[in-house]
Amino acid sequence: MTTLTKEDFLNIADYEKIRTQKRSEIIQIKKKRSIFIGPDAHVMFENKDTIQAQIQEMLYIEGAKDGQLEDELEAYDALIPNGSQITTTVLFEIPNASLRLEKLSSWGGIENTFFLKINNNKIYAKNADSLERTNSQNKTSAVHFLKFDLSFQEKQDFLKYEALIGFDFNLYSHTASITGLLKQEISKDLL
Repeated sequence: MTTLTKEDFLNIADYEKIRTQKRSEIIQIKKKRSIFIGPDAHVMFENKDTIQAQIQEMLYIEGAKDGQLEDELEAYDALIPNGSQITTTVLFEIPNASLRLEKLSSWGGIENTFFLKINNNKIYAKNADSLERTNSQNKTSAVHFLKFDLSFQEKQDFLKYEALIGFDFNLYSHTASITGLLKQEISKDLL
């Protein structure tokens, strides 16, 4: 497993000197590693670079308080693919606040319907963290950290066959094809 350590991060002063350049670089990486599923679900396929950038930026913005780096490393470690996983951040991007509340309030459990389909095999995602993202009122969160654990054969099939990703939720049933540059990027996580 490729993990991050304290040595992978710059102090705030050093990061500030290269922040503009690093942010530009990570934006380009994220563009190659994301897809929309339907009108509202933006999926970011995470890797070591995207997670490192996320943590570095949080440390910068929040002032790198004592113990924060260790907390962030622990929280985000599960989003770094281990060679047999595809890890994602799913963001439901609904700009209108009242419409967002209405949709999220009726989409409880949608995270349990997030799937990857390879060679007619449907694999459902699991939570990448220990937080429950649907509350007791059946309202789901706008952000989900989800992962697909793949067997050796599923990894081989992903590299060889067409892949679809989507939701089979009754109120949000959409799919998208994983092709081209996006598939090449995700494939690197499985090697």
